[in-house]
Amino acid sequence: MEKTIKNIRITPFNTIYFGAGRPFSMGEESYAPEIFPPFPSTLYGMLRNLYFKNNLNDFIRKDLNTKNDPTVNLEIDFLGLELNQKKTQTLIFPLPLDLVLCNATNFIKLDYKPVEDETISENTFTHKLIYSGTEKVRSTNGEYYITFKEFNNYLNGKIDELKLRVEENEEQEKEFNTFKLSHFLLDEPKIGILRDRFNFENKHLYRINQKRLENTNFNSINFRLSISNLDLPDNNYINRLGGEGKLVQVKNTETKFKFTLPVVLEKDKATIKMYLATPAVFENGSMPCLPEEITITAAVIGKKQTISGWDLAFNKPKPYVNVTPAGSVYYLEGEAKKLQEFINAYHGKKLTQIDTYAKQGFGLVFFAKL
Repeated sequence: MEKTIKNIRITPFNTIYFGAGRPFSMGEESYAPEIFPPFPSTLYGMLRNLYFKNNLNDFIRKDLNTKNDPTVNLEIDFLGLELNQKKTQTLIFPLPLDLVLCNATNFIKLDYKPVEDETISENTFTHKLIYSGTEKVRSTNGEYYITFKEFNNYLNGKIDELKLRVEENEEQEKEFNTFKLSHFLLDEPKIGILRDRFNFENKHLYRINQKRLENTNFNSINFRLSISNLDLPDNNYINRLGGEGKLVQVKNTETKFKFTLPVVLEKDKATIKMYLATPAVFENGSMPCLPEEITITAAVIGKKQTISGWDLAFNKPKPYVNVTPAGSVYYLEGEAKKLQEFINAYHGKKLTQIDTYAKQGFGLVFFAKL
């Protein structure tokens, strides 16, 4: 079946909230857990909802997730955040986790070195990622993002150190490459109450932290997607998104981005980095399944996340699944020819994983030089 690809931009009109899917205790002082950006499955579900809203006669519960489901072939081919700053727009990406924060001002690339201990087991990586300096460093776990320009530099292996944007001022507004995502989000807490609006006991209250995707300098964030095999209108449309069902604009766009494709130049063995641009759901925990000729020699993996959701077909919650977070980096080694074939097949695409999650946009990978 030939793909019909559509590029869209999703822009919230107001605040928005994405729940982390974990249980919590109600009470005025208790916050419901949140996550931002949302998992790809949240946007995937919104797109299906949008289709059925415009095609109510096609909604038959027993057909959902079967071959008769009109949205069964929907696929998110690309998913990312877009930063709007003074009428300019750029994609932004989670900071690769092999860059660590040093002295709260700079990001330093970890050194890739072989493990010298000859007693390592078969399940242990043959290399390690270490910082050999004396300054205090820490991993960031999705707190920071880099711009599209700097991301392409990372793919080219041209990044050894990045300067962090610390404050918002005119000089830094002109050009920066690394920043804390929270600088572009405004928190707006909300206290809610259970459906029984006449019962105001504390145990019936809940508190959520809504986010406005715009800061005090009117810089804003949108969602950018490329989707295929879903018949949506060719003009702007409105739908609801997030835990509070807030309105968002879904708009067609033709803007395209070109990513650097790394080339393996070595004749024999070669090493390359594989970066997760979106969270991934692998069958073997945090380790992806790769061709036999390719070995993972080292990795830096973010803090494990869990995902659930609501099964519309059976009208019940989905089981929890472990998710490897975006920004995780794997170092791969293999024969140069085989490695290049693997890069060409998956660069800017979704890595083979559990099919249901791959369709939803999980596991988008890019490859980078050391």
